[in-house]
Amino acid sequence: KDELRELAAAIGSDCPFFIDAVPAVMRGRGEILEPLDAATGARLRGMPVILFRPDFAVGTAWAYGQLVAGAPESYESEAHGLARIERFIEGGPEAALLNNSFEAAVGQKYLAIPTLLDALRTEGYAVLMSGSGSCCFALGECNRKKLKQILNAAWGEGVFWVETTIR
Repeated sequence: KDELRELAAAIGSDCPFFIDAVPAVMRGRGEILEPLDAATGARLRGMPVILFRPDFAVGTAWAYGQLVAGAPESYESEAHGLARIERFIEGGPEAALLNNSFEAAVGQKYLAIPTLLDALRTEGYAVLMSGSGSCCFALGECNRKKLKQILNAAWGEGVFWVETTIR
């Protein structure tokens, strides 16, 4: 598995996560994984996740450049991120897990992403941009039909959509 994780890291920074596919804290570029304890993992297991993506992409190198250009104010500190995770582990809501430093930086150019996510949050959906964008996700139980209608109204019929659950 170690060799497989190394190969996965060569494909993409967060790809090693998918080798074991268990709830984990990711560090570094995403290649350092610390599986969550069994009780915390059990809280997440079976939780619905809907991935959705507009018909446009965000360049990863560009997104990282934007984040670096605004550093250190443009990203969440590791200490703050770990504190949010600890709140969740101690029984806090799933929303405590949701933060993405890329969202503000990417949203300055791709206004359709934060505009839609803000509208969905106002409707009560737990949503976040995934990684450096443009893919996003909704976490937890939600009105799928209404979500799909909002997505199509905002981004058109070309929205990629897939439903899954956390293993």
